[in-house]
Amino acid sequence: MYPPIPIGDRFYIDGGLRSSANVDVADGCAKVVVLAPITRAVGAIKSPREQLAQLGASSILIAPDRASLAAIGRNVLDPAARRGAAQAGRAQAARALEQVGAVWS
Repeated sequence: MYPPIPIGDRFYIDGGLRSSANVDVADGCAKVVVLAPITRAVGAIKSPREQLAQLGASSILIAPDRASLAAIGRNVLDPAARRGAAQAGRAQAARALEQVGAVWS
């Protein structure tokens, strides 16, 4: 989507090109909460759920529910969907609060 960006003498890319959630960087953590806008695997890149399973940590994966997916629509970059997507995400967050708390307690 976006071109590599030079910083100093190195180039950096959108982390989504490596993984949709980069869950594997939490290796060694005892508790992990993942907010994953995309949960499918792509090619050799494992899904966030598969990455979490490999960590073996107390964890929760929060991904868009049906209402959030409907609000986001087919184009995740559509600015017209932002308000509805944010409202759906906020409602989903309220419903997930207890589950997240269970991971942290």
